[in-house]
Amino acid sequence: MVRNSRWLKETSHEAYAKNYSMVFPHDEQLAGRNIRKDVLHQILEDAGCHFQTRLGWERPGYFLTTGTAPVKDYDYYGSYDHPQHEMYEYGQRLEDDYSFDFPKHHDLIENECLTCRNGVAAFNMSYFGKYYLTGPDAQKAADWIFSNDVQKPEGSTVYTCILNKAGGVESDLTVSTIAPGDGATSVTPRFDGRGFYIAAAGFSAEHTKTHITTAIEDQRFNCELQDITEDVCLLSVQGPKSRDVLQALTSSDLSNDSFPFGTSQVVQLAGHTLRAIRLTFVGELGWELHIPKDSTVDVYHAVMKAGAAHGIINAGYRAIDSLSVEKVMCHFSVWRQSGETANWSDSYGKENMASRSKRASDMVMSNTTGSKVTNKFLKDGRYTIERMGEEFPAQIHIKSPFDPENKRIQGIYEDDNEDVLERAS
Repeated sequence: MVRNSRWLKETSHEAYAKNYSMVFPHDEQLAGRNIRKDVLHQILEDAGCHFQTRLGWERPGYFLTTGTAPVKDYDYYGSYDHPQHEMYEYGQRLEDDYSFDFPKHHDLIENECLTCRNGVAAFNMSYFGKYYLTGPDAQKAADWIFSNDVQKPEGSTVYTCILNKAGGVESDLTVSTIAPGDGATSVTPRFDGRGFYIAAAGFSAEHTKTHITTAIEDQRFNCELQDITEDVCLLSVQGPKSRDVLQALTSSDLSNDSFPFGTSQVVQLAGHTLRAIRLTFVGELGWELHIPKDSTVDVYHAVMKAGAAHGIINAGYRAIDSLSVEKVMCHFSVWRQSGETANWSDSYGKENMASRSKRASDMVMSNTTGSKVTNKFLKDGRYTIERMGEEFPAQIHIKSPFDPENKRIQGIYEDDNEDVLERAS
């Protein structure tokens, strides 16, 4: 984005204009908007999407149940002879987030969370960075770059971090080992030997791309990284009813035996070729659909039509953040170096009222000097969380307090009504 003059000019002005403004947790910039949009943008805007911006991309934040809130061109807050927007619905909705308490639209986000937990929701994650790593040294490069084991058979998908020389986390992403394709579509590339499909969060995509490219060059690996971010969209369908929705659109077997968690397949769905990856960032049964751009609108409409009988809704990243914290699925922004002091919560921006468990939760990192961080060390600690100058007692969970045995991810829902929080303590 630093090469985009409009983005630079507008965001520089807004940074100056808001230099002394109070920063609220969910504030969004008004400058530099509508620069990068995927093919579903207008459809979701018409459906009431309230957008967020990350690395110039517009991505869904949450959805209004009535009306729309389109993002307008930057008005420079009325400066430099720019007429200031009047009755700006997006700006007014954004002001509802100017709070350290629950925002006025908390119920909308909670509904998206509960619909995903109890039925099915569709998340447009097309802003993700998407890359192919191929060439004679692709496996060597993958082994060097990624911290997880990527010596996997074709069709396997792993979640992994990229580490720097100091052991710090540079990025997190998923890596799918793929078979050579016929080259007919952007999801079936033609190549020789081993190949990998990489999907990384959009806000860190350029950083991820640069880090991988630098590692390839520094180690002189004979391989290449191909950026297909603009050519492939990503629609994630998550929830107990996700299999029912998708199975109605494909002849491929989506059962646990034929399509287990952590695997990918090229399938025909709604008459289009796409790569389906069984993954979740919210802790439910679900699939990511990586779709050629020209097929995305048709596939989206087919998914929403098939999902209507199951109460499918659009959902955004505010719900993803809440659901992932409830399931303790850490994002890259949480993997950071913590301070030297141990034995208290390091609360940093992922605080959450879990919609299903109705408990306040947060993800923390613990560090200590002079002894190992063991389960006993953690359980023996005393924990409090400070909010607005007041301390509250907190309980630590070694395992996820929600579905600690990962049954829901496996599509097992018979224990759905039991209280998993007590078993996770």
